[in-house]
Amino acid sequence: MSKKLPLHKRISLSAGYALGSFGLLFLLYYPFIWFFLLRPKTYRSALVARTAFARMFLRFAGIRWTVEGAENIPANTKVILAANHDSYLDIPVLMMLSKEPVFFVAKAELLKIPLFGDFFRTVDVPVDRENAEDGRRAFKEAMEKMKEGYHLAIFPEGGVKKGKHVLSPLKSGVFRMAEATGATIVPVYIHGTADRIFDDGEKTFYRPGRVSIRVGKPLQADTIAGQKGEFKDRIFELAGVKKT
Repeated sequence: MSKKLPLHKRISLSAGYALGSFGLLFLLYYPFIWFFLLRPKTYRSALVARTAFARMFLRFAGIRWTVEGAENIPANTKVILAANHDSYLDIPVLMMLSKEPVFFVAKAELLKIPLFGDFFRTVDVPVDRENAEDGRRAFKEAMEKMKEGYHLAIFPEGGVKKGKHVLSPLKSGVFRMAEATGATIVPVYIHGTADRIFDDGEKTFYRPGRVSIRVGKPLQADTIAGQKGEFKDRIFELAGVKKT
């Protein structure tokens, strides 16, 4: 097995353009985002600015998207947007889907990344997956944010999966959150992001193109087990794949 080359040696021209677009927009938006993150009273403005950043980045990077079923996201209630996770591009895609500002619950390692770390120290919720006590802390913190009117955006698979499959095994946290808060889980299927970024260890490619976002009907199951099964069914249905 060949040794994976450093990123700067394997990056393609198109991937360099995408990273350059991100860097330019980062410099333009970061001062505003940083200012809004200074006080809890302006956290909502920070999330609005982040959504604008996501939209601009996707457009600059050549991503065009279509949304089907946006009317399935209910208004004036607690909402959890739960999506499949094929690529890191799923994050800005899911971010801009809701009319309400969204926050994420994700791995604590993101605290070390510039800008991402700023958000996870303020409006997003980091969690150490290996620490049960930290998991309980993150659960309570996410519940409080939902009470403040923010929508939770989450990937029940727990991370970007290897290979272009419909779903990996699901974590139960999102379903326990819905049960504890009375939130509505809205299943979202994102298609096409896995084809936009490709890294074989020798070369990193980025391909501008189209992404489709399909929003399913909210889940109605009451039990965690029922929610898991219904979520899988909805994602398979949105993906147009027969469940075996």
